[in-house]
Amino acid sequence: MPDYPITHDTTHQRFSLMVEGQESYLTYLVAADGSWNFNYSFTPPEHRGKGLARRLVVHAKAYCEAHAIRYRATCPYVAYTLERL
Repeated sequence: MPDYPITHDTTHQRFSLMVEGQESYLTYLVAADGSWNFNYSFTPPEHRGKGLARRLVVHAKAYCEAHAIRYRATCPYVAYTLERL
């Protein structure tokens, strides 16, 4: 699968990528202390199993670490993936 670019929309608090006109995304909420909670991830059914959601988690984690942002995950998939990175 090609390396589709990941975009970060700070207004809607989400990382996303487009594949064949369909969006996969990872959303977060910013707490009062500035930390992030990764609360939801979605990949269209026809694109599941291709590593797209994992790419979003890896990218979001790297973004937080590069910007000294504390993070956690309440989305089960994101929490599971972060534990294995």
